[in-house]
Amino acid sequence: MKISVIRDDKIAGKDLGYLFYYEHPEKFFIEIPGHVDEWESPLILSSLVRRGIRSVDAYWSGIWVQQRIVPVDRQNLGQILRDNGLQDYNPYKLLMLGHGRCAQDSCYVKPIKEKDLPEEIKMRQIRKVDSVVPLSGEKLLIGFRDGSLQIVEKDFCTRTHRRLQAYFQAFASFPEVTVETGGAGITWGEGLTLSAEVLYHPEMQLDLKHDDLQKIVMREIITTTEACKLLGCSRQYLDELVRKKKLKPVKADVRNRLFWRSEITSFAEK
Repeated sequence: MKISVIRDDKIAGKDLGYLFYYEHPEKFFIEIPGHVDEWESPLILSSLVRRGIRSVDAYWSGIWVQQRIVPVDRQNLGQILRDNGLQDYNPYKLLMLGHGRCAQDSCYVKPIKEKDLPEEIKMRQIRKVDSVVPLSGEKLLIGFRDGSLQIVEKDFCTRTHRRLQAYFQAFASFPEVTVETGGAGITWGEGLTLSAEVLYHPEMQLDLKHDDLQKIVMREIITTTEACKLLGCSRQYLDELVRKKKLKPVKADVRNRLFWRSEITSFAEK
């Protein structure tokens, strides 16, 4: 991850935003401090600030960057890259070559270290999403970097992002969801993302921390070797029980299976 501060030649002594770049998969995210109003914010982002959005998603952050670099469809792109010592098209390197300047405004970018971020932005970083797990009843269990856990229902998702309602209707069940790059939110695909800023609600969080959940998993999920020991059987016999569906692994691959301890102990007591 690389971080740059966004400044404006016409607004002295004020940081207007912080640009985060993730090399894989080449995504940018912008964080706008609370002291920046819509008139001071970078032009293309002013409408977002007006709506109270301070954590800018990959789509709009990417557009802001693209306005400041050579477009990928430029006719003489190859020669431009060679003239600047680049072997391939790299948005971040191109941005840094021109210091993020463009003809539309007087903004520029300057690389900084993570330790130099203001406390407000550091706090947003620890409130980013760490994990998301689909639950029964069309709910999601979301873990945040500060260790908090929160359950989000499908209705909350569709109320917050209207396009999700039509998207969900195309599926018989709650579609698979993943964590957005850098923990910026949860996503079902491009343009179908709920930001961490929108998701994080202290009043909705569970009286259970991520560390507690980890302890539960470590205690209650056991390996094939541990299951065999509890049952006093061979691996071959355990494989037979699974094949006959008398036992159901929590997770399985070609080398190992994981089981709920309670299921194994209950079977052993029969």
